[in-house]
Amino acid sequence: MAGVAVGVAGVSVFYLGLLCLVSGDAIMQEDGAGNLHINTSDPMGQSVFVNGVDVTRRYHQLQERQRVLERRLCRLQTPPIAWTQPGNGILNLNAKWQGGVRVVLPSDGEATELVIGVPFHAPSFLIINAGTGVAETVPISGLASSGGMWLDGVLAPNGLVFSFPFNADAVLIINPHTNDTDMTSVTFESIPGDDAARWGGGVVTGDGLIYAPPYSASSVLIIDPRTNATDATTIAGLGTEDAKWRGAHLASNDKIYCVPRDAAGVLIINPATNTTDTTAIGVPSGNAKWVGSVLAGNGKIYGIPQSARSVLIVDPATNTTDTTTMQGLPAGTSKWSGAAAAAAADGRIFAMPYSATSVLIIDPDTDTYDTTTIVQLSSDTFKWTIGVPTSNGFIYGIPSHSTSILVIQPRCS
Repeated sequence: MAGVAVGVAGVSVFYLGLLCLVSGDAIMQEDGAGNLHINTSDPMGQSVFVNGVDVTRRYHQLQERQRVLERRLCRLQTPPIAWTQPGNGILNLNAKWQGGVRVVLPSDGEATELVIGVPFHAPSFLIINAGTGVAETVPISGLASSGGMWLDGVLAPNGLVFSFPFNADAVLIINPHTNDTDMTSVTFESIPGDDAARWGGGVVTGDGLIYAPPYSASSVLIIDPRTNATDATTIAGLGTEDAKWRGAHLASNDKIYCVPRDAAGVLIINPATNTTDTTAIGVPSGNAKWVGSVLAGNGKIYGIPQSARSVLIVDPATNTTDTTTMQGLPAGTSKWSGAAAAAAADGRIFAMPYSATSVLIIDPDTDTYDTTTIVQLSSDTFKWTIGVPTSNGFIYGIPSHSTSILVIQPRCS
């Protein structure tokens, strides 16, 4: 290195207890124990090179490889298990809840962790206490047991759960701290032709707004939970076809990616400009292809096959899809619906059996799937709709037609 003298025979060596070399904003230091420290001015954005090798990048690569190896070893030793459990007040009613939201209630002692089930036909919302495993229902005053009212929900920064209007005329707000509900504060401007099956799924952006993609509506629903204001007109003109998209994810590029159910392409929403793209990422045609999706730790989005015979992989980094790597799933409709990603220590995706008798397990590390580990579940149709992961490592399946909760323990979390 130019300007750096290294002590060797015949060269004067200066020991002042600490050797410090400064070149620009980078610093090399030798401590009293003889350890060499190299520091850059921006450790998060700058790298250290030794003989042309990016040591920082190589270190992160080795860390990730170690994590992958640990996950694979754990999975070989402890396969996941699942069971069903009853809940208080779970009616024998079809399509009771569609969607689930994890909520953590702070307290002076140990926080309470809940899973909230969003009412579709049920006259109540579902609460699962992740700490005790107890499930119960909370009636909603004035709500009948029909109607397909709300589809999916999200936890807003203010601690309230916002559920998206399917056939309802307003957003359902659930206060998990008090179990109160509000069906009047958040309404939206009606759009001709958008009178049923409007929105399904949604995501909270970095600025706190909520974006819900159109299911059969022709526009994106934008909700500001700080003011309860809505906007269903700014992002419009997305067609009047039924069952277009279900679910949304905020990718690392700050764009929202919505997985197609019946649509011919992924819906990309740019919340910075409120513009959309439905043509950049096309998919094969078909109905109920994928229902539900998960943003995995590798940054890719995995669409859950309901009638499709392959898992959909969406890569936001390249705006590409892959429907061939994980193909060969059985034919049939209503196989799986919705999914949940296990804790980071595990990393797998567990798709809920809708009419299938097994859990679909997707491994984003290897892009492989497994339908043989968790099997022999009920052959009833439309059992569970979505899975919600909790900090205890369990995943709770929200019942649709089933009268029980599905509990999955990945056992590598």
